[in-house]
Amino acid sequence: MKLVAGQINKQMLLDLTLKHTQECSEVRVAVAYASNDCMELFQECAKRATPLIFYGRYDESIPVSAAIIKWFLDKKDPDFQCRLVSDFYHPKVIWWVGEGVYIGSANLSSRAWTQNVEVGVFISEDEMDSQRLTQSLEQVFD
Repeated sequence: MKLVAGQINKQMLLDLTLKHTQECSEVRVAVAYASNDCMELFQECAKRATPLIFYGRYDESIPVSAAIIKWFLDKKDPDFQCRLVSDFYHPKVIWWVGEGVYIGSANLSSRAWTQNVEVGVFISEDEMDSQRLTQSLEQVFD
């Protein structure tokens, strides 16, 4: 397990994205808020042709920017899916399937990834398996 605390300990979500997207079988993202100033995760998946399923929040406050929804629509690719969930949906989970999972406080925004004090943990797939977390995590995405 690794503490991911951005500028505090120099463990950055972008570094996790660059490292684990190239090795994983797919990326599953459940993050309530996503803005178009933080597209690195989506772009890295597209660059590497890594399948991506994104779950974001849908309500009148527009927590997922229209530009992100458009990005998925423009892809026209079943390997890149955007699923919007209404009401009280508020997770912050990024799972690089086969590599590990980030569970923490960061939304998909430039501010969250580079400026805010956001704290979470990265748990390797081996640790997930040994703690029997994989099935529970799969339920988050079901």
